[in-house]
Amino acid sequence: MDGIFSKITITRSIASAVLLCFGMTLTTATAMADSNDYFMDIFASRDRERAEQGSEKLSKTVRKKKTTRVKAKKPKVARKVTPAAAPKKAAKKLASVAVRAPAPEVEEAEEQETSVQSQRTQKVPVAKETMDAKMHQFSHIKADGKIAKEPFRKALAFYAQNQHKFSNHRYIGVIDFTKNSSQERFCMINLKNGSTDCMKTSHGIGSDGGGGRATRFSNRPNSHASSIGYYKTLATYSGKHGTSLRMDGLSATNSNALKRAIVIHGARYVKEGTRSVSGRSHGCPALDNAIAQNIISKLKGGALIYAWHADHN
Repeated sequence: MDGIFSKITITRSIASAVLLCFGMTLTTATAMADSNDYFMDIFASRDRERAEQGSEKLSKTVRKKKTTRVKAKKPKVARKVTPAAAPKKAAKKLASVAVRAPAPEVEEAEEQETSVQSQRTQKVPVAKETMDAKMHQFSHIKADGKIAKEPFRKALAFYAQNQHKFSNHRYIGVIDFTKNSSQERFCMINLKNGSTDCMKTSHGIGSDGGGGRATRFSNRPNSHASSIGYYKTLATYSGKHGTSLRMDGLSATNSNALKRAIVIHGARYVKEGTRSVSGRSHGCPALDNAIAQNIISKLKGGALIYAWHADHN
């Protein structure tokens, strides 16, 4: 019996020891778990701090890059460096750079000036070609010695440049007061077929130099002189000389033609088919009564008439 009790006692002691060890193990495990949680919290807080520091550094880097980009966009202003303030080598370097690299504004201005000069140079041939083209339409018209070259050329050139101002595009009149009044000096050019018909005409008494010569001209009212320059024919009217043709002066030398009643009309003191000197008018280019109406009917309604004198051109 004593042996049985002793075995029971030993068994209890072993069980108590086992339970004690198991309890200690549980306590240790609990303590270790608590310790592990503690350290995990520490590590997590460190990781958060490091993450915050990293994000702050990243934001600073981004801000620096943005600032750098913005500054790069701003134009750089060259600082004025004087030789006295900078070393000699730096001054020489700056001078050589300035010579090698001219300012962009200067280059652009030079290019623009070159372009403008090129355009100006090109305008002259274009204008000449245009005038030549306009004059080409009269290549079929020949003066045939009836009209002097200068008034013939000037009349056609004026008409070519001012065709829009005239409504009669069939005839042009040219009066050469350089010739004597005994000669056929009023010529009518047919622009369509190129033919030229010439007849005698008078000049004003205020222009008469004697012997049928016109030596002076005036635009002044009551001067009774003929006026040189370009005219435009207007409408006809019936006056003391029968049907007459009004003219408007287009030049400074005949601008008072309407006011002075300078017209084309027939007169008995102008005779075709003779070598006699024609009579004198009050400034009008009068024609022989036998042909006056025919000439007036062709020139009326906006035709060009050019009165010319070699010494008063």
